[in-house]
Amino acid sequence: MSKQEDRFYRYGSIVVFVVANILYCIMAIQVNFNYDEAYTVGMIERTFGEIIDITSHDVHTPFYYFILKLFHMTLGMEQLVSSKIFSWIFMVGYMLLGAYICRKHYDRRVEFFWMLFSGFMPAMMIQATNARMYTFALFEVTLAAYLAYNLFQEETRSKWILFTVFSVLAVYTHTFTMITMVVVYALFMILGLARKSYKKVLHAFESGIVVSVCYLPWLIILWRQFSRWAGWESGWGNTIEELSLRSLYSYLAEWFSSLENPQPLVILCSVLILLVAAFYMIKYVRQTKDWLPCLGVVVAAIVFVLAMLVSLLIVPCFLGRYVFPLFGGLWLFAAVGITRMSRKWVPMLVATMVVVMGSFAFVEEMRLEDSEGLDIYRECMQEYEEDDIIMADSYYLMMMSLYDKNAEYMIYGFKSEVLPFGNCEAFASWEQLEDVGTVWYLSLKDFRVGNIDEYYECEYRKEFSYSYYDIVLEKYNKR
Repeated sequence: MSKQEDRFYRYGSIVVFVVANILYCIMAIQVNFNYDEAYTVGMIERTFGEIIDITSHDVHTPFYYFILKLFHMTLGMEQLVSSKIFSWIFMVGYMLLGAYICRKHYDRRVEFFWMLFSGFMPAMMIQATNARMYTFALFEVTLAAYLAYNLFQEETRSKWILFTVFSVLAVYTHTFTMITMVVVYALFMILGLARKSYKKVLHAFESGIVVSVCYLPWLIILWRQFSRWAGWESGWGNTIEELSLRSLYSYLAEWFSSLENPQPLVILCSVLILLVAAFYMIKYVRQTKDWLPCLGVVVAAIVFVLAMLVSLLIVPCFLGRYVFPLFGGLWLFAAVGITRMSRKWVPMLVATMVVVMGSFAFVEEMRLEDSEGLDIYRECMQEYEEDDIIMADSYYLMMMSLYDKNAEYMIYGFKSEVLPFGNCEAFASWEQLEDVGTVWYLSLKDFRVGNIDEYYECEYRKEFSYSYYDIVLEKYNKR
């Protein structure tokens, strides 16, 4: 690569990084929110003890919520904004880390395309400021996996310590990052045995023992969590699809577009980019024997298979975004493959496609963030604030963006120890509401559970849209 090209890609990487993070900053300061970000906002309002209690009955560890709560207390901002900024900070860290890896092992071209994929692919746009643990996990897993690769090349005590520390952090961030680290350790040992590097295998085993001992207290709780949710067959409904072409499309939508609002053209373009990259990667690996770009894809594939087995055989818990922490390796694979093309106009066409897709994703996210539905809901609750009961009819309503921290209301329909809200009860039957005169019934349009009309008469009904959802809000009085 000439000096002129090197300069072009170097400054191009800087421009991509700056522009992407300007867009992320704009998204981070929005105060409306969607999907299960409501859960995060509710969690950091609880005490540390309550966070432990709630997560022990749910499917997560308390680690992310602890760190986020401390960050929020330090920052002193509105809960949602501080949660989004927290995610954005780790997105910045991930991008800087990846740029360093690309420069060290490849060249400025790979760095530019990796930065482009990481900054502008729609899935990255959506998750970059999502008030959840995914960018936090993305940074941890990317660093831990790279350290594992680096240790395989050259061992030092400090690298083993860092690898072990970040492995512990990763396993405590999410159940599927724990599965990911098991796969990383297993691959390390298998490759070590294949190369007869028995000393490295021993060190990896020792590191794994340390991580296992650190995770053991929560492993016992995890077993209880899975056992509990496995018995909740009626509660899952159709939230998890059986493995089929339809469910595969759902995963592709969440990886490359949006699960709730999938854009087929974006999904198709993303898959085509990876297929083209794979075609050139085959030739590249044969010539250079450089397996680094492929390792992330291999780990992601293994985790996907394990996740499906867990969901089918133990408890239906796998969602497409749970593979998101492995996307650093996926984009390295794509970047190396695309830059192996001899025709320079093709990579530039790919770059243009990615920027266009990212721009559309940003506009769509901003449109959703600026929707008026939540304002309509808040107006209803302010007008009828003396009626403080809402009957939620679906598991997904717990994770929707209709939680207003300033409104005092109850959410019925779920076991109270699972919810991060202080004023809720477990709904068992309609008779439980015999002393309740007014019920606000919140539901997704065309999806209702229970025959409330037998006990209550509808007085007020309002339909509105918020985020990806069409929602019905009704006020019922006792007959």
